[in-house]
Amino acid sequence: MDSRTMLILFTLVGGCMIAGLIFFALVHCSHTSQWQPLIKDDETLSHTLTEICKKYDQPALAAALIRSDETTVKAAVGTCVYGEDVPVTINSRFHIGSTTKSMTALLITILVKEGKLRYDMTLKQALPGIPMLGEYHNVTILDLLLNKAGIIAFQSSDYEDPALFKNLWDSISARFPNPTQQRREIAKAVLALEPIATPGSKVIYSNVGRAIAGLIIEMAADQSYEDLFIAKIFEPLGMHTAKIGGWPASAADASQPRGH
Repeated sequence: MDSRTMLILFTLVGGCMIAGLIFFALVHCSHTSQWQPLIKDDETLSHTLTEICKKYDQPALAAALIRSDETTVKAAVGTCVYGEDVPVTINSRFHIGSTTKSMTALLITILVKEGKLRYDMTLKQALPGIPMLGEYHNVTILDLLLNKAGIIAFQSSDYEDPALFKNLWDSISARFPNPTQQRREIAKAVLALEPIATPGSKVIYSNVGRAIAGLIIEMAADQSYEDLFIAKIFEPLGMHTAKIGGWPASAADASQPRGH
């Protein structure tokens, strides 16, 4: 994913957490063998979501209760943009935030099972041809997934070098429209910087870490990160309308949620 998308993903994960909590309002686990949902129809769920939106001042929410392969109830409430009038629907493409980081880890796990990667593989081994400081040579893929690689966080321009932040946020994506090339340039830029902590010693949540992981994935599989994501995660799970990469909604696409 490009650098702009990574930061947007990070800032939106809070909304996903709120949506996840809705699960506890949907299910009643009785002491009998008969399972019964607490919310039994779409209208009741819609009312519940509306109340949650009002209470937490959210622009929109969507939720579904799925048991086995059956969708029991589903609803979406609110608007595509906070304070505006275009409503969301159950077919709206909500940006799912930093949960894609977990999916990236899953993709690495799949490639490990296929024998194309190893968790103890070092960045020097996994990124042939990518220049990097010696401090990163022995950082492993597992270190990267655990946010222990010592690389920069890339979370906010308020706390990091503005020039570096602008390069990762704007310049690279402007100069290199191809997502694979963006990941390559991000990796080169980040791995040329001194570690902000001794690699392996400290957990520092890093948004650029998953961009580097994405580059590792596509170099190992000789296929784009986006295509692999669709083929190995979205399609097997039946997520046929999901997409990866870029920002799925903009001012030019008023039918989709944005800013959520």
